[in-house]
Amino acid sequence: MPRNSAKLSLSTSLPRYELGLHLFARSSMLNIDDVFVNELTREAILPGFYDYWLHNNNGHFLANLSLGYRISAN
Repeated sequence: MPRNSAKLSLSTSLPRYELGLHLFARSSMLNIDDVFVNELTREAILPGFYDYWLHNNNGHFLANLSLGYRISAN
């Protein structure tokens, strides 16, 4: 489970256009299930995951921009 996460969503509509901005941020994971880090089981379930998790457990930020155009009222 991450320690911190945040989400922000903004959208607006004009007569023929729709515009949206969605922002999402999450900190690194603090804990995962023991079965994925236990020496006896970690490679049997997901080979390579433990090393990947040790080196790539970073927070992330995602931004999504959407634009829509209404062709007709129908």
